[in-house]
Amino acid sequence: MHRTLKKILLWIASRLGGEVVDVRTGKSLGKALCLSGPWGIRMIGLPHAVRMVFIPEETTRYTNRRVGFATHPEPDYPSLHLGDQIMTRESAGPILWVILVHQNPEKVHALHGYWNSQGYSPEGILFVHAGKRSDYEGLQVPNKVFVEDERIRTIRHPVEKQSYAGVFREVSSWMEGRDFGSVALVEYDHLPLIADWGDKLRAHMDSERADVLCHHLTRVDGTNASHYLYHLHDPRFSTLFNDFSVREDRQVVFNAILTGSFWRRVAFDAVAAHPEPFPVYLELYLPSLAHHLGYRVRGMEEQDRFVQVVPMENPFSERWLQDGAWSLHQVKSLAGFQEKDQ
Repeated sequence: MHRTLKKILLWIASRLGGEVVDVRTGKSLGKALCLSGPWGIRMIGLPHAVRMVFIPEETTRYTNRRVGFATHPEPDYPSLHLGDQIMTRESAGPILWVILVHQNPEKVHALHGYWNSQGYSPEGILFVHAGKRSDYEGLQVPNKVFVEDERIRTIRHPVEKQSYAGVFREVSSWMEGRDFGSVALVEYDHLPLIADWGDKLRAHMDSERADVLCHHLTRVDGTNASHYLYHLHDPRFSTLFNDFSVREDRQVVFNAILTGSFWRRVAFDAVAAHPEPFPVYLELYLPSLAHHLGYRVRGMEEQDRFVQVVPMENPFSERWLQDGAWSLHQVKSLAGFQEKDQ
C-alpha cells in the first residue's frame, strides 16, 4: 500500500508540479509539488540532496521573499596527509579485493569461480562472511574472515542503520603483516566485467589525487537527503565529527554507495581504527569519517551509471562492455553467465 501511494503521489507531482531549477547551476531538477496543511508544508517529488535557499532580490523586500533549491557543489576537498604515493602496480603493492558475502558455501564457491574466470587471483581475494557461522565454516577458499558484529545483519538497512565497522576491523586486522597497498570493497552482487578493473581504479585514484573513491558520492548536509534527515532526529548526529575532525567545516556530511569503493590502505586502516560512537548508517558514516580524518574522498564519474540500487537487466550482455563499464551492480544471479559460458 505504501509503495502504491508513493507512485501515485510522484505521478501527480510529475504532472501538476512546478519545475524546480537549481539556483546554483541553473539546471532543471525536475518537477515537485508543494502541499500545505495541518501536517505542515510538504514537498512531493523533490529530487535527492537539494537544500532550500533564499533567492537574492533586486530591491529591498520586507514581507515577500522568494525561495529556491540548490545542490551542493561536487565534493572536492584536498587530502591533508602528506606523502601520497602514485598507485602504479609496481610501487603501490597489490590490491586486496574484499568481497562481502552472506550465502551458503555452494553460492560463494560459484561466485569465487566467476572472479577467477575474469582473471582475479584467489590470493588477492578475501571473502568477508556476514551470514551464518555454519556457512562460513563450510567455505573452502584461500582467504576468509567472519564478521561477529551483529550490526551488519540488518533487514531494513538505512532504517536499522547498518554498519560496516565490523567489516573494516576484520579486514584491517587480517591485512597486518601483508603487503597490500589498497583495498577494493565489493558486495557479492557487484561483479567485475574486465580483468584490469584494478588498474583503472588506480589510474582514476591518481588522476584525482584521492585517498578514497566511492560511487554516487554526494554532499548532503543541510539538504532533503532521506538518510541525513533521518539521522538528524538523533541530537548526537549534528556534532558527530566535532571532537576529532581536522577539517575547517565540521558539519560536512557525505553520502555514497560503498560497494565498489576503493581505498588507499592507510585511509582504510584509519577508518577501521576509529570507534563508531553510536549507530550511523554506513553510507553516511564511512565517506564522511574518511573526509573528517583528512583523506580526500572523490567520486567515480561515468562509472556511477553502472552501479545501481536495483538489479540490472541482462547483466552479462556485451552491451555493458561496449558502454565502457568496468563492473556491474546489482547482479543477483550468475545464471546468465553460466548459460553463456556453456
